[in-house]
Amino acid sequence: MNGRFGFDPNAKKIKRTTSIPESMIPVSGGGGAGGSSGGADGGNLIRTCSLPAESEEEWRKRKELQTQRRMEARRKRNEKQRNLRAMRERSNFG
Repeated sequence: MNGRFGFDPNAKKIKRTTSIPESMIPVSGGGGAGGSSGGADGGNLIRTCSLPAESEEEWRKRKELQTQRRMEARRKRNEKQRNLRAMRERSNFG
């Protein structure tokens, strides 16, 4: 059942569609032995996303900030555990 409860494997499948309009896909004129294999040429595709491409430097900065946040959270967790242990020891001996 692919790990999904209530999943019917015999259900009608949804057809996959493409986000590239047909006008963007070049049609090969040869069609014979010298023609393309039916795929679109990757160099002719234009970017359809409105967001700019992310630079490697921005990616590194974001990852570094994420690492710092994780280290800070880990430090706080460890400090909290240390304080709880110290309180337990004081209450046991006091």
